[in-house]
Amino acid sequence: PPAPGYSPGQAGGSWNRGDGNGNAGSQLGVPTRGQDGEGNGVGTQSKATSPAKKLLNLQNINEIMTEIALEMEGKRDKSLKRRVFGIGPRLGSLPKSDVIHPFSPFARVVTTLSGLFLFYTALVTPFVIGFFWDEEPCYRLPILEFDMTVDSFFIAEIIFTFNLGVFDKGVYVHQYPLVAKRYLRGMFIFDVITSIPVSYVEYFAIATCSQEGQAGFDPQATRMVRLIKPFRLFRVLRLIRNQKLLVIFDYIESKLKLPPFAFKMVRLFALILGMVHLCSCFFWLVKVASNEPSEFEMFLADNNLSREGSRVGKYMVSFYFINTVFTTVGFGDISATNTQERGFLVVVMYIGTIIFGMLLTEVDTAVSYLRRFARKRGHDLQVLLDFLRSKHVPVQLEREIMEWVEFDWDTHEDVRTTAYAMELVPEQQLYELQKHLHFNRLLKVPLFNSIKCVYKDQFLVDVWMIMKPQTFCKSKVIVGPDEDLDRMFMIRSGTVRVISLDQTASPTAAGGTPNASLAKGTPKTIDILRPGDAFGSYSLMGDTNAGRAFDCQRAQFTAGTTYVECLVLTREEFTSLIDSEYPNEVGDAIRQDLEDHMMAIKQVREDDDGGGKGGGTMKLKVLASWSMLIAKLMRQMSSTYDMSVAVRRTIGAGLSSKANALRKQKSMRGKAAAGEAEEPRGGGGGTPGTLRC
Repeated sequence: PPAPGYSPGQAGGSWNRGDGNGNAGSQLGVPTRGQDGEGNGVGTQSKATSPAKKLLNLQNINEIMTEIALEMEGKRDKSLKRRVFGIGPRLGSLPKSDVIHPFSPFARVVTTLSGLFLFYTALVTPFVIGFFWDEEPCYRLPILEFDMTVDSFFIAEIIFTFNLGVFDKGVYVHQYPLVAKRYLRGMFIFDVITSIPVSYVEYFAIATCSQEGQAGFDPQATRMVRLIKPFRLFRVLRLIRNQKLLVIFDYIESKLKLPPFAFKMVRLFALILGMVHLCSCFFWLVKVASNEPSEFEMFLADNNLSREGSRVGKYMVSFYFINTVFTTVGFGDISATNTQERGFLVVVMYIGTIIFGMLLTEVDTAVSYLRRFARKRGHDLQVLLDFLRSKHVPVQLEREIMEWVEFDWDTHEDVRTTAYAMELVPEQQLYELQKHLHFNRLLKVPLFNSIKCVYKDQFLVDVWMIMKPQTFCKSKVIVGPDEDLDRMFMIRSGTVRVISLDQTASPTAAGGTPNASLAKGTPKTIDILRPGDAFGSYSLMGDTNAGRAFDCQRAQFTAGTTYVECLVLTREEFTSLIDSEYPNEVGDAIRQDLEDHMMAIKQVREDDDGGGKGGGTMKLKVLASWSMLIAKLMRQMSSTYDMSVAVRRTIGAGLSSKANALRKQKSMRGKAAAGEAEEPRGGGGGTPGTLRC
């Protein structure tokens, strides 16, 4: 399959990379038959050639590297307008845009500020309207200057929106006439109304206003200030644009990493608090505007308040009363006293009923979500428990069975949940999700880490997805000492003990002292495998003795003191995956890499026949370390220089050819030395366990 970022060429019948303006190019810029040096079709049908053979063409390595360097240089050479505003021609993965791109850094900053200012408006504006309504006409708000800043921002945002690209049904619209036309037909009128700069008018009116009876008193300015106050209500209408408030919630969710149902509850409670806050402020406004001063003074006295008292205390009284309405408690200590208040509270009751119903629904949904598996799990366990007790199973055995079934049920439920979630993921993002779930876990296995094919990452992800979970009880044998293994186990949880049952040469230690641990056939723990470790990987290539990887002939793999969960891959499934999903050159390359690794392992074991115990294990560990180091360097080079899969394939082919040359040299040296007297194995010719070139 073609690598991401490639599209079918216009001519030539092969996968080509475009020049960024919709024109097709040749494979990585390398001229092919039917294309000129610029990668454009010349009308001649190219000969069908496999991509693998093209990539192995070492003569084109200079052209490939040159193109990559030029492309990287072009991506770095971006103007300030492109980097900050996203305006400019198409460049690499960046689309063409005649206006500000909505995903550009500048647009993200403006959107974030808009969300913060809307949050400020939702919190402060209702409070100012409700609790500063009865102040003197020339009273100067302490936040007036900041309100002027907010009004200036929303006016500037109207101009910004005229120059902001939009997505229409998945298509990016960036032509200025189309963007402006869409905005004029959409939210333009609403934005103009809600962005009336009331704070500016209020600022200049107060600047010429003084109290009645003082020098310079201007009745016209006083009437202007009183007339402006109702226009503050227009600011509250900005809250209808609550989609920008979601930016704040999205940021909080990304930082806290809350479960989806928990974050849904957080958003619901934020909505409830916002509505209670809004109704509390407007209830106080109705209370002030609809009562005579003497009646209002009496209300304040009944609640231990005064006109000159703290506004926080007044707010808490109103906040308390609205909460009793929303929760349908109704203590009766505060109630409506006139027609205006009763009419307002009728509306509040309906709002409270809707909010309370939403709260109950969401809580029920959240509880059901948390217990969606617990009910079925509890039912299955209860059926099993009833069966065991009806058969009078001993208590200890019953407890062991129930514990293991609980563990096994949870394991397989996780598999079912994963499979269901995978069905919901779009096919375009499925591979990236699978790659994230894999997270290079199979690279810890030397057999898979030895693969040099360019499709290595895809292949390992496919292998990971066909592995199936299997659980084992505590202290149970997973693989017996004389069992012909045909599958690989990778541990997900628990520990596995590797026990050697080899027959030792002598049951006595140094000095002739009997040693029970060296007795013939006595079990001896030689290693403990933990989550992330694997065993039996060489059985996928026909080596049925898993103990050889641990330098023993008869090994037993036993679960530790806890339950063990493993991912299992059989040889049949592994072979079927290569045959069905990776045919032709790709499958042959993968098989060749695996066979080369098995030959190297076999050679190390043969060289170690006379080199003493433990040397083979050391050689295998050194070989595995070198394999992992090479893979790590390849990944770092790929991420640092944005190397294409073609370059990685070429490097892998070069390393493979170099390794073949070294093998041939070694073989020739062996033949040349065939006539010489052979030195005893493990003798003075070298140190036992030394890794040969």
